[in-house]
Amino acid sequence: GLYYTYKNEPKGLNIVSGNLLAVVDKLNREIDKRGDPLASIIRGPDELWDVSLMKFIYEMTRSSLPDNLMQMENRGLLDMDARGVPADARVRIEELFKMVGSGNLDPGELKSELDRWGLFEEYEDRFLSIFKKSRR
Repeated sequence: GLYYTYKNEPKGLNIVSGNLLAVVDKLNREIDKRGDPLASIIRGPDELWDVSLMKFIYEMTRSSLPDNLMQMENRGLLDMDARGVPADARVRIEELFKMVGSGNLDPGELKSELDRWGLFEEYEDRFLSIFKKSRR
């Protein structure tokens, strides 16, 4: 399976008021000027802006799924090992080990990922060695 994580990390806030069509036109010009292909304008009621954003993210994720799957397949990331674990999951686990080793991630998150895939026993010695190193 594929797991996505979204983080609510605002990078800035601009409140724009005025006639809807004029505001959209102005924002479109700014986006075109910046040349940002990932910029979007999301319209929704003020009190439900977060719901509008979540709906947008869902629709973008759903519509990009076929292309994303094709890219992942071409990179071999959907190939399964003998235990039925996708190659991408193994790559992610290795990334998490590095992050824990450098102190940038709580070991509990790595443990959760290992448990999610039923791989804790396979990685148990390596996982526990993290704590042995930190005691020295």
